[in-house]
Amino acid sequence: MHVCTKCSEQKPNSEFSKNSTRKTGHNSYCKSCHKEYVVKHYQENKIKYLESANNWKITNPQKRRDNVNKNNRKNPERQKNSRLKTLYGVTLEDFNKKVLLQENKCAICGNVFKKTTDACMDHCHKSKKVRDILCRTCNSGLGYFKDSIQNLKSAIQYLTKHQS
Repeated sequence: MHVCTKCSEQKPNSEFSKNSTRKTGHNSYCKSCHKEYVVKHYQENKIKYLESANNWKITNPQKRRDNVNKNNRKNPERQKNSRLKTLYGVTLEDFNKKVLLQENKCAICGNVFKKTTDACMDHCHKSKKVRDILCRTCNSGLGYFKDSIQNLKSAIQYLTKHQS
């Protein structure tokens, strides 16, 4: 048992992080008090922390790339989930459900996705609203046509005119 110097509660040693530099072998704050302190300290010094992190990124670009690549190789699903959440507000689980609902096929051309990397989340670039899952080719095509119905109609007319 150990007494937290912050909340003055007596708690079991498992409630304190280990610290070999202290006589007791544990920190003086319990884990919950320490977390509270860290969160408060970060909020009060957020700009300093962000500047320090940005300076490190600038002065260590290769280390940063290596760390990112290493973490991505370790857990590609975590990376994809993070990317989907950041860009579209969708989890990897939601994405996979949508792929299953589409029977693992592109919503435009109907081609079956051979690999999970072939499936792309389509979205409206203006409203950011998520649409369906497309193959890379169809997703790129819509992007190149700037999601313009008029551009696509013109392309259809062009192809019809030059059909052999």
